Amino acid sequence: MTCKIRVLDDPQRTIELARMLQDAGCSLLTVHGRTLAQKGRETGAVDWAAIARVRQAVSIPVLANGGVETAADMARCLAETGCDGVMLAEAALENPSVFEGGAAGAAQEALALEYLGLVEVGAVGRYSARLGEAKQHIFTLCYAGLQVHTDLRGRMHRAREVAEIAEIVRELQASCSPYPNPNPGPDPNPNPNPTPHQARPRGV
Repeated sequence: MTCKIRVLDDPQRTIELARMLQDAGCSLLTVHGRTLAQKGRETGAVDWAAIARVRQAVSIPVLANGGVETAADMARCLAETGCDGVMLAEAALENPSVFEGGAAGAAQEALALEYLGLVEVGAVGRYSARLGEAKQHIFTLCYAGLQVHTDLRGRMHRAREVAEIAEIVRELQASCSPYPNPNPGPDPNPNPNPTPHQARPRGV
């Protein structure tokens, strides 16, 4: 049995909960470093120290969750928490190459269009999905651009066909060009007006 919890406001109660789950037969525990209240607009900084305390208090493997968007974040999280691994959610949906060190950026809309070319809405097959599921995946892949181009975001909400969604993604792709270098080094002339892919406002 595996379990996933969020930290509680009281650090000791969090440890007690983790130990209770371990005693009940949990063989692997994932700990999200935010409280239940820290959701949506109330999402705040993740507490990796709280996860580290849980890791030290139990003998079963512990996965850290929250505040990880890049491969560098993964390494830092593992170093700070001492956990056995890291669980990613939205970061991996937005940027599937994160596990190989890739960064979200220039390929987002192209990746979304590739996905739309594979997905089979309303069908039964290898890539079958409901329309709502497909749209949610596109919203996540194109998160940064849709935060800027809110008109396209509104149209995406109202879209009812894959072809319509694809057309909106192509418009977003054109609106977000030129793209930043997906593997940038030190920039001697940093852009004071970043493109949507450089300014990623997700609070995780």
